Amino acid sequence: MNESDKVVFLILAYLNILMWFFPLIRHYKGEYFFFFLVSNCSNVLTFITWKIFAQNTNLMTVFFSLLLIPVVEKNLLKKLPDKLTYIAVAVLLTAVFLLINTPSVTILFVLLIYLILVLIFLRRIILCLAFSSEINLIHTLLLFYCLSIVVKIYNGLIGPGVGYYNVLVFQVLDIMLAIIFSVVTEKTKVFKIKF
Repeated sequence: MNESDKVVFLILAYLNILMWFFPLIRHYKGEYFFFFLVSNCSNVLTFITWKIFAQNTNLMTVFFSLLLIPVVEKNLLKKLPDKLTYIAVAVLLTAVFLLINTPSVTILFVLLIYLILVLIFLRRIILCLAFSSEINLIHTLLLFYCLSIVVKIYNGLIGPGVGYYNVLVFQVLDIMLAIIFSVVTEKTKVFKIKF
C-alpha cells in the first residue's frame, strides 16, 4: 500500500466513524438505539485501539459483538441480574480469547455471532411477513448490514490477498449504510404484501 492509498484509507475510516454518529442520533429512544450505540462504541474503540495503541482489535470486536445479541433480542435478558451475568460472561469470553490469542479462532467466533444476528433479523422479516403480511424496511437493512459484516469477516479469513481495495469497498458501503440508517427508522416504511 503506497502513501496515497494510506491517506485514502484513513480519510474513509475517519469519515466512516463520523457518519455512524448520525444513525445514533436519529435512532435515539428508538427500538434500535442500543444496537447503533454498541456498534458505534465498537467502531470508535476498535479504531482507537488500532490507530493510537497499535494493538490487535479482535478482542474489542469479540466483546462488542457479544453485546449485540441481547441488544437486538430484548426478550432474551429481561432482568438486571441476567443482563449483568451476560456482560460478565462476555468479559470472561473476551479474556479467554485473550489467552488463546489465535486471531483466526477469534475471527471465526465473531463470524458466528454475526451469523446469529443475520438469523435473528431474517426471523423478524419472516415473522412480520407471516403474521402481518408486511416487510419493515429497517429489518431488511439491518439484515443487509449484518450480511455485509459477515462477508467482510469471511474475506478477512480467506487471507490478506483480498487486500486494500476490498477494504475500501466495505468502507464505502459502511458510509452509505450510515447515511441510509440516518434516514430510515423502524417507522419509516413498511411494505404490505398481499398473498
